[in-house]
Amino acid sequence: MKYHSVDHLEDFEFHDAQWSLISCDSGKLVVEARLLNIHRRALEDVFDCDMEIKLAKITFSNCSVVAYEPGVPWKTDASGKSYPAEPIITYTSQDAEKRLLHALDSTTTIYRFEEDDGNYRISGCGDEPYFEAVISFDGVTVEWDDFRRPAWYVLRKRGIQA
Repeated sequence: MKYHSVDHLEDFEFHDAQWSLISCDSGKLVVEARLLNIHRRALEDVFDCDMEIKLAKITFSNCSVVAYEPGVPWKTDASGKSYPAEPIITYTSQDAEKRLLHALDSTTTIYRFEEDDGNYRISGCGDEPYFEAVISFDGVTVEWDDFRRPAWYVLRKRGIQA
């Protein structure tokens, strides 16, 4: 691929990116990412603004799924306090991996992907209306060939609906 970034996740904006599973074997998780944005300050961004990447491949090395929590409905009491209407179930190890891979097997919209206590927390929706997963990995490579256009939030600032 023409561009690649190794271990620089801070260069990317994952909110609203769409991930789809390519493969997961021998500790290597590979996803295809659409609507992934790269920050203007990143070495690989040759433009003067944050850009949307046309199609990226993200490879997590020595990756394991630590936890997976499907979303549950929430209620709000009379005082305005919110609480889960059902027990929150946290899956771990193979159960967590199975559920995350199922979620990624269809297109998953990423709401949040950020460091959390040395691991990374993914919040998203796809087949499951909402889920959170925690993954651990030793390295990550993001590869792509083309930029699509300025990031949606750059276009919006310019008065253009993306």
